[in-house]
Amino acid sequence: MVQLFYETGTSAVDEPLVNTIQRYERVFSGRVRGYYLLGSYADRCPVVGSDIDMYILFGEAFVAPEEIVRAQELAHVCAQMSTLRLEIKLCCEQELAEGNEQSIMRVALKQNSVLLYGSDTRPTMELPTRETYTRDATDAVLDFLFRLHHQDYLTYPLTYPQAGNEFYGYEHLVKLPVHVASIHASAEDAENTYYATRELVECACRMATALLTLQTDCYVGTKRESVGHYQEMIGGEWSPFLLEMFEKGKLQWGYGLPKGSAQRTELRVLCGQMLPFENHYLRHYRAYLLRQARSAESSSRQFAFERFAIVHYDDDEVYAVLMSRR
Repeated sequence: MVQLFYETGTSAVDEPLVNTIQRYERVFSGRVRGYYLLGSYADRCPVVGSDIDMYILFGEAFVAPEEIVRAQELAHVCAQMSTLRLEIKLCCEQELAEGNEQSIMRVALKQNSVLLYGSDTRPTMELPTRETYTRDATDAVLDFLFRLHHQDYLTYPLTYPQAGNEFYGYEHLVKLPVHVASIHASAEDAENTYYATRELVECACRMATALLTLQTDCYVGTKRESVGHYQEMIGGEWSPFLLEMFEKGKLQWGYGLPKGSAQRTELRVLCGQMLPFENHYLRHYRAYLLRQARSAESSSRQFAFERFAIVHYDDDEVYAVLMSRR
């Protein structure tokens, strides 16, 4: 029986972790270097319906294409047997060392994960380059902005998704399965448990992360860390907004719509502030893309032109840079 080095104290989380490790140890005896927990359960701030994020690091290189296929198939089996959604990420030491892993995940693994079982190799893991990390962090923001605004491209300055809506159109209702919600809520509450602001909170925190990459030299791997480092290293008018968005949006309201009128007013105020913060971020993003467009490196210029194609800035400076490419 595997004994976890770290336990969450929630059987619906710990049991699938133990079962997964036992299966991998049996099928891939001696091949896995370490098992790690990431995300909300590692950060000790889970909410109703939080996923279990598990990272399985194989030693050296995968011995053959068949090994990764078998490992992926086993991951699917383990996920199917978990009550909560179990997300298993598979990688090997060679791919990690070569930088093939997505940079935001590499940061989270090295700085914000918890070792569940096996050998801890995090001290020897290298962080991604600033260039790669900045590109990935800013691209992650775009993914969320596209979803929040229901657009395939953005035009600066942005407008509210639905200006006449109580929460300006930033809420996206997603009903959680009763069997999942009931783990943290009463049977009555579980019947009506929704995520409404998960993407809103995530987007705000992703913008904080991206602004940190653009203005400082730090690396962050969690929402809590992004808000805390923003407050310490950048501060200013948006720091209280980000702190409240995380503490109330996630920790207090669990990504749901609060029921009381006073709390709904608080959420409406936060949603009202989201648009000016988005445009504040996009101004910094514009400056970053202009620097990339004027770089001596062709890959940097190509990156900037591709992003200007999906984020439109109607101004003479950007237009002149784009025309210089022709």
